[in-house]
Amino acid sequence: MKKVILDTSFILDAVKFKIDLDDIMNIINQPYEILIPDAVIHELMQIAKNKGKTGSNAKVALEIIKKKKFKLIKTSETSADRAILTVADKDVIVGTSDKKLKESLKKRNINLILVRAKKHLSMG
Repeated sequence: MKKVILDTSFILDAVKFKIDLDDIMNIINQPYEILIPDAVIHELMQIAKNKGKTGSNAKVALEIIKKKKFKLIKTSETSADRAILTVADKDVIVGTSDKKLKESLKKRNINLILVRAKKHLSMG
């Protein structure tokens, strides 16, 4: 089963642009499991405290994660990006919209899922 790790930026963009995370299935075409590092949850919880659209989107993101029962993974990292870099290997696909994280993952030949044109997902 393929493992897909989602970053904070990716989840927030999916909520912001109303992209269904189940669309990942259409891209991967094989059984997969979505993993969320604990640092991503912590980051979303901090963002959810903010007023405005971003805070609201973070609250919705946390609800989606809970509803979909994504697997949470514990890491010793407090930074979501470092947590993802720690657990990502060549057998993992990472969903991110973070430019620095994308560059780091590409250097390690890790497959990416990206939000394209603010309306759909694609492999990057």
